[in-house]
Amino acid sequence: MSTDETILWEESFLMTKEDYIDYSQEKSRMMTPKINMILLRIFGILAVCGGVIAMIYGSSEFWIKASFILLILIGFYLLSYYEVIVPVMVRNRAVRIYEFYQRSMVSQTIRLYADRIEVMSEDRKLRLMKKKIYGIREGKNSWILFYDRENFCYVPKRILDESRFSYFEELADEKKQNDFNKISERGAE
Repeated sequence: MSTDETILWEESFLMTKEDYIDYSQEKSRMMTPKINMILLRIFGILAVCGGVIAMIYGSSEFWIKASFILLILIGFYLLSYYEVIVPVMVRNRAVRIYEFYQRSMVSQTIRLYADRIEVMSEDRKLRLMKKKIYGIREGKNSWILFYDRENFCYVPKRILDESRFSYFEELADEKKQNDFNKISERGAE
């Protein structure tokens, strides 16, 4: 099997705290089944609406009103769980992990070829053939490349110029057309 040995681009980077936070939050979003988010939103809406309707048409006793208010608060908690609460928890955990491992972080080098992507560091060398990449996900500040359902590598957008950014966009479009990107579109099952 012959591979094209012409390097299109090469860049080294050291993951920053912000990179690690973004990576952790994006990984959390990807690994959360969409059905969980949908069900929590439905139950949250039902709890808020039910609590408001019960407050309007229900008994005027203090304890009953208090239980309706509690139902409304539970509804707001369910509605904000994946949009507010989980990202804050993931961010706090990512900061603690990054600070713990900060001294042992090693730089990584990314090489783009016509037919593959290589990610290298002191302790590993990963060769991702473009046709074998399982999926790709664009985060707020990163691209995450899956080489199987649970293993992936991180590419921060801050190291990409316009042409390299378009390389990843084209790869993402290709993977969506080939239906490889199921993990990105519906979450882990």
